[in-house]
Amino acid sequence: RVGVIGGQAPGFANMATDPFAMHQLLGVQLQTYSLIEFENVLKDLSEDAVSTDVETVKEMGLEFKGASEADLPMASRLYLAMRHFFDEENLDALGVRCWPEMPNTFGQWPYLGIARLADEGRAIACEGDADGAIGALIGETFGMGRCYLSDWLEHDEETITLWHVGAMPPSLSPPAGESGAPKIAKHFNVKKPTVLESELKVGIPLTLFRLWRCDGEYRLTACDAESVKARPLMCSNGRARLLNRKPNDW
Repeated sequence: RVGVIGGQAPGFANMATDPFAMHQLLGVQLQTYSLIEFENVLKDLSEDAVSTDVETVKEMGLEFKGASEADLPMASRLYLAMRHFFDEENLDALGVRCWPEMPNTFGQWPYLGIARLADEGRAIACEGDADGAIGALIGETFGMGRCYLSDWLEHDEETITLWHVGAMPPSLSPPAGESGAPKIAKHFNVKKPTVLESELKVGIPLTLFRLWRCDGEYRLTACDAESVKARPLMCSNGRARLLNRKPNDW
C-alpha cells in the first residue's frame, strides 16, 4: 500500500500516478489523501505527543543554523502527522506534496520530519513522488540501507553531484561536531524552517537508482558508486563517483 498526500508537486507531470498501471505492473495499491486530510491529522495531535517528540529531536543533538528550538513544535507536528499515515493507514510507502502549500499553510517545510522517517527505515518521498517512494521501499526491502531522493544536479567525467532539499537521513552524514554534520536550518529559497543542511559521508558505497513509468510500462535503472568529497552546497549535498560506467554514458 502506497499513499500520496496532496498529489505531485506543480508541473511535475512525470510524477503523476496511474493507480491501474501501478496495480497491474507492480502489485501496488495506491491510496490518495488530500492536504486538508493531512491538516486535520496535524491539528488533532495532542500537545503531550508534540512535546514528547520535541524532546526526542533535542536528544538527537543537532546544531541549529538559522532555525531555533522555537521551530521544533511544528516540525514535530509535521513528522507525527506523516507518521500517522504510515501507522494508521497501514502504508508501506508515502509520497508527500511538500510545496508550495506546506510552508505557506504551516509556516514550515516538512523536510526534517521526512529525513527522520527515512532514517527509521520508512519509505518516504517528497514532492508527491509515488514512484520515488516505491523505489525507497525497494531499497529497504532488499536491506540496502537508508534511502532518500536526490536531484542529479550536475556531473563531470566520473562523478555526479547529488543535491536536494534538506531531507537526507541524518545517519548518512558525519556525526555532530564534524564538518558536514546535519544542522537544523531554513530553506535556501523560501527562508522558512525546517530542513537539514548536511553532507553525505565520504567513502561509503552507494546505489544510485530510479524507478519510473513511461509508455505504459515501468522501468528501472541503477548504478554502483561510492561517495567522495563534495563541494559545499546548502541543503542535502553529496557527490558520487560511479564504479562501472561514466555519467555521460548512463
